[in-house]
Amino acid sequence: MEPKISVIMTAYNSSKHIGEAILSILNQTLEEFELIVVDDCSLDDTSEIVRRYADKDPRVILLKNTVNLKPALSRNKALEIARGKYVAVLDSDDVSLPNRLREQYDYLERNQDVVLVGCAAEIIDDNGKILGRKYYPKDFKEIKFVLLLKNPFVHSGILGRKQAMTEFGYSNDHLHSEDLKLYSNLVSKYKITNLDNILIKYRQSAGSVTLEPETRQIQLANANKIHHDLINQYLFASPVKVKIAIETIHKMRHDLFSILSTIVFCRRLTLSYVEKEQPNIETRKTIWSIYSKEKEMLLGQIFRVHVPKLYSAAKKTYRVLSGN
Repeated sequence: MEPKISVIMTAYNSSKHIGEAILSILNQTLEEFELIVVDDCSLDDTSEIVRRYADKDPRVILLKNTVNLKPALSRNKALEIARGKYVAVLDSDDVSLPNRLREQYDYLERNQDVVLVGCAAEIIDDNGKILGRKYYPKDFKEIKFVLLLKNPFVHSGILGRKQAMTEFGYSNDHLHSEDLKLYSNLVSKYKITNLDNILIKYRQSAGSVTLEPETRQIQLANANKIHHDLINQYLFASPVKVKIAIETIHKMRHDLFSILSTIVFCRRLTLSYVEKEQPNIETRKTIWSIYSKEKEMLLGQIFRVHVPKLYSAAKKTYRVLSGN
């Protein structure tokens, strides 16, 4: 039986959660899939866990790298052997809800002009406790706008047409931001979207690479390059300005100059984007709403960080001047 969907999963020292991730795919209501797991030279028993599932279910395929290739090249390796018309991604510590593949597959079958669909996510901690929920933009022009400054998808929840995904693949030149590069390539040629439904549980844990400071710095540096190229389609901006804006939005900078300059920068970018893309009235309102939320978040930083400092300085000055 040829699989309708190839699910690709990369793993490195993932023994703690990979069993749960694999089971979440094996329990899908759509059963015509293959699960390709690429073990990227794990030092724990990740491979043994995957092999136990593969021995019981031929839909599970284990690939073992002989050298550590990192996620981008490991995913490309899985893409090369994928037999499905569609390719889904699931990280080795996340969980797909039972109807995920069915809902995303049916959507792409009904909407032939769309090449990739994401979903909303439930955020969980290392023990599975719910931390919150995350929803992503659906409208294509909203996605293109959000992509200028942020990631408009949870990568572990995407399903795409294999033809489109293999056309661009994952760039190893954008380590830890290869998913962002994939989306930026796709929007230049194709339509992509998100579903409102929560179809995955996305894990944020102490061991997650997204929370390691050194990895985060690499991710932001590579993301800055991608955002800079996208932004310059609408507004000329130096790499330094883009770097300040991205790092401020991601709460890596807290100084007053960075916050205020980022608010001005985002407003100019929004104006330029709306003028060039000419979205309909409803989408235009949503885009400005996205800008307003970012502005409120940035202004909130000023009140939390800088107003108390100014108040404290004013009190000290008053005491000195009054002799108290």
